[in-house]
Amino acid sequence: MDCNEDRQRMLVKLQEVSTRYCAETGAEYEETLERLCWVSLECGAWEWDGPGPNNSGQPAYRVRDPPGSNPDDRDWKGWKVIVPDHMPELDLLSAAACLGNISLVRKLLQGGSLNPSEGTEILDSPISFAALGEHVDILLLLQEHQVEYRDLDSDPGPPRKETGGSTVATFEWEGKADPGAIVNAAYKGNLELLRLAIWPPSRSDQENTNSYRGQMFGCVDRRSKAYRCLMVAKHMTGNWEAYRFLAAFLGHYDKVLELEHFDSHLKNTYMAGRELASRLEEDYARQMVDNNRRLENVNLKGTDDLWYHQHYRHVDIVRGFFDDGLDPNSLTFSLEGIDYDPEDMLDLLIERGISIDRSRYINGHGYTFVFTNALSGRFGMVKKLVQVYENLNELDLEKTLSAAMSQEYPAMEMFFLQPHVLARFGVLDLEAAEKIRSRAASEAAEDLEYQAGFPFAEDPSFPR
Repeated sequence: MDCNEDRQRMLVKLQEVSTRYCAETGAEYEETLERLCWVSLECGAWEWDGPGPNNSGQPAYRVRDPPGSNPDDRDWKGWKVIVPDHMPELDLLSAAACLGNISLVRKLLQGGSLNPSEGTEILDSPISFAALGEHVDILLLLQEHQVEYRDLDSDPGPPRKETGGSTVATFEWEGKADPGAIVNAAYKGNLELLRLAIWPPSRSDQENTNSYRGQMFGCVDRRSKAYRCLMVAKHMTGNWEAYRFLAAFLGHYDKVLELEHFDSHLKNTYMAGRELASRLEEDYARQMVDNNRRLENVNLKGTDDLWYHQHYRHVDIVRGFFDDGLDPNSLTFSLEGIDYDPEDMLDLLIERGISIDRSRYINGHGYTFVFTNALSGRFGMVKKLVQVYENLNELDLEKTLSAAMSQEYPAMEMFFLQPHVLARFGVLDLEAAEKIRSRAASEAAEDLEYQAGFPFAEDPSFPR
């Protein structure tokens, strides 16, 4: 079965779920199908890929592959490969949790046979969808109908029939404090929902509000399953307060005492665990070195967070880093995200006085980000980048002007030929500028001629 057939099959199943949901609730079919398709794409495009190659302890992600395309999946630590059979009742429960219909959720739970933490190949688990939809009442109800904790390595539960469907990754365990719900609550940036996901009111140890799965607040062993869940949540959230809560939980945020919204017992727990946290980090570093990992490549304090949140375009969190005292010029800030999205991140960098030196800020092919954005037709980005790039040269101008011409973007072409813009590239006389424009035009003409001769250029059936 090829990818297109697989996608069509999954769409048919989503249509079946939508039809049944509308029959049960009287909802509008087209709207229901559209919402379920979007959340299916949102939750299915990326999967947690365990602790990373060589059990590095760092989160790794991958795009879900077509069935059977990666036979090594089962060898990855952190994966629980589940290929559930088509489960109409479970899909309907997931849809009801996602769309916020608590009456239908309660009705479906009465049978007692559905697992709120289990998803299928088309929809994520009901409990994670409840968090994604920020439906607190449904999340609490599903937590009440879930076991306290089940380790899927030692107790996988009822057999799950393997079919030809896509793999579904889980976090090796399930329970009231469901990892999928935690990650989705963090993703939505809802701190109160995140607390409920970590500390369900229906849990047996209701007095315990300073640990998660045996790991104390501020003192989480990175070799634990709890660490991996909280680490993914920390990287996926776009909310500064949720980030600080998760970073402090993991011991990666030392300004806990300054946080007004933190309970005093959490602050006390954090400070009391500093010595143990240091020993755990030292043990982990020693283990990594023993496994032939170079110590400087072992991330002990979550220092890759800046890259993750810039990459995911979490402007609120990057602003928080700067407010906490991070100097944008103290490190080579990743501008890769600027290659393919938005201006608000660049506006923040400019606002905080970043100096973008050409020697440090080029992509893997040696091109400036002025060039890559010109090639993509992002005129707004181009104008802002030209103002903050330092040490641009004539070759940069030639390549970038050629990109604008090949995109047939006359307004951008005229922009690059303005005297103050030419000066940013070190071109100070009009004769030199005309020679550069002529060479750029020749390169653009060759590029357009090549594109016109590309055999699939006008073929509507060619996949893009």
